[in-house]
Amino acid sequence: MFIKYSDPEAAKDVFKAVQDEDLNNLRFFMTDGADIDMRNEHGQTLLHTAILGGKLTAARFLLDAGADADIHGGQAGYTALHWAAYKKSEEMTRLVLEYTEQLEKTDSQSMTALQLAAFMGAKDVVAALAEAGADFRRTDAFGHTPAAIAQQRAGEDWNGEGRRFIETSTYLFQLMNNGLPAKQQMQPPVAPAYSPEQFSQDMDALDKLNPDPDRFRLGGGNRGHKPPTP
Repeated sequence: MFIKYSDPEAAKDVFKAVQDEDLNNLRFFMTDGADIDMRNEHGQTLLHTAILGGKLTAARFLLDAGADADIHGGQAGYTALHWAAYKKSEEMTRLVLEYTEQLEKTDSQSMTALQLAAFMGAKDVVAALAEAGADFRRTDAFGHTPAAIAQQRAGEDWNGEGRRFIETSTYLFQLMNNGLPAKQQMQPPVAPAYSPEQFSQDMDALDKLNPDPDRFRLGGGNRGHKPPTP
C-alpha cells in the first residue's frame, strides 16, 4: 500500500468512498496505490465495510477489483461470507459466493458462515450457502448441527423473532432428512401474529423432524454460542 494511505485520515477517505458508494473516488484511490484489502481501526477490510453497510454496488466493485473475500476481519474474525450471514443478507451472500469457494472457513469461534446464518435465523442465507455446497450437517464446537443451533435460538427468544428461527431450523432439518430439493421453493408469506400455542406446536414439530435427538438437540442448560461481536 502506498505509504500515504497508512495515515488514518487518508484511510478514512477510502472507507468513506465505500460507504458512499463513490466508485469514481474508489477507482482513483485504487490507481493511486491504496490497498484493496486495507483495514480500518476495527480490523475490517473495505469489503467487510461494504457488506456491513449493505453497499452491494461497492462490494461488487471491490470484488471485481480483486478484494480477498476470504480474509478474516474484526473481533469475531469474520470472512466476507460471515459478514453477509451476520447481516442476514441473501443478496450479499450470493454476490460473495461468485468470488469464493471457501465455504467452510471458520471465524474466531470456529463457526462456518452457514452455522452463523443458522445462529442469526437467516434462512435465505442458509439456503444460498447450502445450494453452493456448504456443509449443513457440520457440527460446531459443542457438537450441534446448524438445525439444532437455530432451534435453540427459537427457544431462547420465541416472542421476539422466534418464527424466523423456527423456519430456519425446519428448513435445515428437512435438508438433513431429505437433502437439497431439485428446485428451491419460496415459502408463502406468514401471518405476523405468533401465539405461545403456535410456537409450542412448531417446536414439537421440530422435534419430530430431528433425525437424532440425543445428539442434535441442545440441552436446556447449554446455550452454546453467545451473540457475536463484530
